[in-house]
Amino acid sequence: RDLHPANTLSYTTLFRSRSGFERRYAATNARGALSVGTKVLFADGAALICFDASTNTAHQLAQIAQGGRFAGTVLNEELFLCTATEMLRFDGSTLRPWGVPTVTVQSAPVVGSGNLAAGTYRAAITLINAHGEEGGTTNPIQITVPEASSLVFMAPAIPTGYMLRLYVSSSSGENLYLQYEGVDDYIVSLVRDDTARLDTLNLREPNGGDQIASMNSVLLIADGKTLWYTLPMSPHLIDASKNFFQFAAPISLVIEVEGGAFVCADKTYFLQSPESDQVSRRKVSEYGGVAGTASVLPDGRAAWMTP
Repeated sequence: RDLHPANTLSYTTLFRSRSGFERRYAATNARGALSVGTKVLFADGAALICFDASTNTAHQLAQIAQGGRFAGTVLNEELFLCTATEMLRFDGSTLRPWGVPTVTVQSAPVVGSGNLAAGTYRAAITLINAHGEEGGTTNPIQITVPEASSLVFMAPAIPTGYMLRLYVSSSSGENLYLQYEGVDDYIVSLVRDDTARLDTLNLREPNGGDQIASMNSVLLIADGKTLWYTLPMSPHLIDASKNFFQFAAPISLVIEVEGGAFVCADKTYFLQSPESDQVSRRKVSEYGGVAGTASVLPDGRAAWMTP
């Protein structure tokens, strides 16, 4: 810097590349960067780019939303990410939808002749993808039939890459059991109760968020003032009736550490054991955090800036 007579300072600045760093990809409108293994995924405008650090090559994985959120985290060596309009997962080679569509409208069957006893039956369908992950379903339909009946189910329109599962209860039964898996119409003339039981009733696929973290066997998803967490070992499912915490201000940071996660909103809280029945939240600071300032130190502690 030079001191001028008028007591002002003038600066001459020369910018240089940092030693040891080279440009590997020339983006036009890059935002965000998420990694899994040797792969780095980032948004370049409306393109989702995958850069492989082991080969120094890049290619486009998919078209995504032009702008907006780009957040994600790794769970069990798989990257889960969301944009403004997509929910995706990437295992290092395959990019696919994060969740499985939730069935919210059940197909009403036609009553035919068969071996069903007179009574009221409940039925519901779910969708299952090629990886064996089953989606949620709501509001099982109830059908009352006379003696010696059957239930004729017409297959609804199914998204490409999925099959349906049909569950039916016994007469006046509470539990629904698997009767059929496939894509075709199916007739139930005798209800089996020695098959898989419907376990995804009233569950749904996750929504996107601005902050995503993994903890133990669940994913934490911050969307506005709400922190959702997925079912243990089932990152494609959420119980919307109970798997969430509500805060007084939008969540700015979610930081995973050993034993739990810090959540910064109106204040800072510590979340423990969302994968268990003893999930808890306690306040640890009167101040929240500034988005984008979180870091986990080499000794495992978390650090961030407050307002």
